[in-house]
Amino acid sequence: MKEGQERKPWWTLRLRPAGRTGRATLTLAPAAADEPWRRLRGPLLTIGATMILGTLGYMVIEGWTFGDSAYMMLITLATIGYGEVQPLSNAGRLFTSALILVGVAGLSYTFTTITGTLFEGHLTRQWERRRMEKRVGQLTDHYILCGYGRVGQQIARELLREGEAVVVVDSDQLELDRATAAGLPIVNGNATEDDTLRAAGIERARALISAVNGDADNTFITISAHALRPDMPIVARIVREEAGPKLRRAGATHIVSPYAIAGHQMAMLAARSATVSAIDHLQHDADDLLVVEVRIDTDSPLAGLRLGAARERVDRGLTMLGLRRGGQMFAPPPEDIELVAGDIFAVCGTRAQLRTLENACEGPR
Repeated sequence: MKEGQERKPWWTLRLRPAGRTGRATLTLAPAAADEPWRRLRGPLLTIGATMILGTLGYMVIEGWTFGDSAYMMLITLATIGYGEVQPLSNAGRLFTSALILVGVAGLSYTFTTITGTLFEGHLTRQWERRRMEKRVGQLTDHYILCGYGRVGQQIARELLREGEAVVVVDSDQLELDRATAAGLPIVNGNATEDDTLRAAGIERARALISAVNGDADNTFITISAHALRPDMPIVARIVREEAGPKLRRAGATHIVSPYAIAGHQMAMLAARSATVSAIDHLQHDADDLLVVEVRIDTDSPLAGLRLGAARERVDRGLTMLGLRRGGQMFAPPPEDIELVAGDIFAVCGTRAQLRTLENACEGPR
């Protein structure tokens, strides 16, 4: 083992946070159970030990040289049937009989394990896992999506529609298969664990989205992600409204309740169906037109400019719907208003126009 390299355990204790049941569970599970080399370790060690002991046995019992003892050991284990190297004593015959029984059993065990590993697809899964690790390792400025349920699938579709790179983290093999079928890179593991987030490239990610169906799991994921990347935006899903303050204290940048959003949308459709339908058409049905909010960062070149000059620098084709500064809203904002860091635009434009505006608001990276 190289210096500083961590030894991988054969077994590991896994603590799963309390979910809907309200109880945390502690389980003992094999570490990397699908690792083919771990399956082959036992048979290979058995064969190696038999060969060493067989060679030493002939050297001690018969007093032969290492070369003669090793040769006798090999032809005995292989059951080839060549003649004895030298005449055997009674003790040597007994030892040879035992070596044949142990050797045949060991070879059968090894052959069966290798055959099972090949036909059960362990090697194929291992190669696929390494290919996926390489693919994830090449990503930068991507989004980590924890949970690929119904909400997670919709999030992934929207991000892909925006042309963003997404890495899915989940421990449910069915959900991982769906993500793979959608062409997304995956990481199989518990997103509450630091190693899993590192495998998803959290050091290089743009943001993390925790969409697991459970406030406790989302809180643990947020704590782990915020500890590894305090500067990274974290969007977390909540099931119960009372979990919101806890998630913010844990480090979540934004809190989203799918139930609250659905309820608001249904109420607005009932009360103002024409307006909501028009906005929804712009956001989802129009091929290249979006309504978004964009924030001006501290180092943005737009800070200090008047709105008219900023529009000239970016794109006059953008429609400025409003500007929020602190608790004050300007709708529509006047052309001579001076922009400051922290201002939030509500704009309507094409994807290309909005990308240009976002880059200008973010400033140099």
